[in-house]
Amino acid sequence: YIHSIHADDLSIREPAHQEAIKTGFLQYEVRVKHPDDTYRWASIQGRYLFDEENNPVRLIGIAQDITEQRIFAEELGKQVKERTKELEAAQQTLLDAYRYLQTVINKFDSAFASLTPVFTGEEITDFRFKMTNEAYSAYSHNSPEAIQGKLVSEFFPGYKQTEAFKNYVHTFRTGLPAKWDLHYDFDGLNVYLTVSCSRVENEVIAHFTDFTTLKSLQYELIRKIEELKHSNSNLEDFAYAASHDLKEPIRKIHFFADLLKQELKGQLNASQERYFERLENASSRMKSLVNDLLAYSQATKGVGLQEEVDLNKKVRLVIEDLELEIAQRKASIQVDPLPVILANKRQMQQLFQNLISNALKY
Repeated sequence: YIHSIHADDLSIREPAHQEAIKTGFLQYEVRVKHPDDTYRWASIQGRYLFDEENNPVRLIGIAQDITEQRIFAEELGKQVKERTKELEAAQQTLLDAYRYLQTVINKFDSAFASLTPVFTGEEITDFRFKMTNEAYSAYSHNSPEAIQGKLVSEFFPGYKQTEAFKNYVHTFRTGLPAKWDLHYDFDGLNVYLTVSCSRVENEVIAHFTDFTTLKSLQYELIRKIEELKHSNSNLEDFAYAASHDLKEPIRKIHFFADLLKQELKGQLNASQERYFERLENASSRMKSLVNDLLAYSQATKGVGLQEEVDLNKKVRLVIEDLELEIAQRKASIQVDPLPVILANKRQMQQLFQNLISNALKY
């Protein structure tokens, strides 16, 4: 029998017998050569019997042909090994795909999170991070990998006090998407977000657009507008006070110029008469200007500023004011007939003043 055992399996038989002498139980598997020169697998099981001095005197056992079982086991092992390799390859492919997806979503400036609900009985009591990107995890000062699989409340306990948690639950229960603006002033954050969420299978996908900077600029703009309103109000008050205070000196200039002209009546030559006339015209225009400033300063107080304005007269006044500059530049100004319109007379004069002044300058 020993000579029929495959030479490579003799090393299995001898240790098994040595162990059986100690324990009394024999078991091993070897290949045995049959008369047709083929080898078959055999399972040897037996028991040693000992005399009173504990010497082995007999071996009782059986030999069972297990060739088919070994072939099946080897084939099964081979298939398991191949399948294991396939699963490992598939797992690696999934890991590579996950890493690629994580890399892609990390490129997004807006925050993203995939959330799975946490149930206590039938009630949703929290959500768990399945996947996030860096734009989202930055709010928790962690990486996406550090918060993956963790509860949202572990990093943002305040979210349960906002519309976010309620809307996540509603979207998961109904499948209806939601979108809302959120001022998140919890957990050391003070951000303004537009949040949208939708259900995909057993997850809630949330997307966040941060407009905190825009909101800050909006508040800054409102503050600047209020400051400007206050400044304009102060300027209007100053213009009113200054214009009011100028009326009396102008009246005196006009009064004393007229008085002086009367006293010198008959003593003035033609040139001096023209000087007095220009002085009177200038003081009259100054008086008109002060009155216009007084009226303009009341614009925001509901005082009506519109009246019939003869644009021809306004243009003539502007040309008179600019006559020295017109003469210096040897300019020629041609004015077609203009209409009488309903407007603010001071603004119309300022309009023509700017137009003609810029024309002379440029």
